[in-house]
Amino acid sequence: MLPSCRTRSIWTTLRSAGLFGTLAMAAVIAMASARLPVSVQAGPGGPVVSVDAVPDAGNTDTAVGSIQNSRSTTCGSTFDVDVVIQGVTNIAGFQADLLYNPAVLEVTGVNYNFLLTTTGTAVIDFGNPTPDTDGDFFLLAAMYSIIPFTGASGNGVLARITFEAVGSGSSALDLTSVKMADDTAISIPPTDANDFYIGPVNDASIVVNPCTGVGGIAELPDVIAGTALESGDSSGSSVGLIAAFAAAASAGALVLSGAAWCARKRWLR
Repeated sequence: MLPSCRTRSIWTTLRSAGLFGTLAMAAVIAMASARLPVSVQAGPGGPVVSVDAVPDAGNTDTAVGSIQNSRSTTCGSTFDVDVVIQGVTNIAGFQADLLYNPAVLEVTGVNYNFLLTTTGTAVIDFGNPTPDTDGDFFLLAAMYSIIPFTGASGNGVLARITFEAVGSGSSALDLTSVKMADDTAISIPPTDANDFYIGPVNDASIVVNPCTGVGGIAELPDVIAGTALESGDSSGSSVGLIAAFAAAASAGALVLSGAAWCARKRWLR
């Protein structure tokens, strides 16, 4: 069983990069951290990562629909938000912190089984468990297979996060500490000197209408407040680790390979 990312220690880093793609063992890529700036057509600036506040049927494993950068909802409601990517090549894992206002929102669920599953691998969730109520939800997922694999390319959903509106007010949804890697544990560019992603990253926001003081929640419609996303912004910095796991087919268990790691957001701050 994998050690928990919520424990006090970080897994020991082991280097054996030559194991990637050999001996019927496949690399599993995991990510580190960064918080940096941001635009929305995929192009020379690198793949575009966005928070879609109102995911529609156009958001799938291999497609991204119309991206909305804000929404209005009712106190007590439950809704989904997608982290999507456009124009990526050979992604095998990613990491980010999704910052939100804990007085307004609570994370109740997360699903990574979208783009990262499209090449036939399983996906391992190394991120924070749910529910999450501290305002900083750590996202981390990586491909896993007992045979060699390639990363996913194109457009699609990286993660679908379920929120509950627990109080009235507004909350930014800031995607920070973003990092992505390919199937050889190489960071996907553009990155800074520490391999942190500095390409386009687009944030979103949520408004929760006032709760009624008596008799439950306000009977207000859940409406889309945003328009198709053109650009966004995020900024800041943090520190993290990149690493990889390999699966031993003969043993049917995970063994450490590449730069094995585990990240714990609070420990790293």
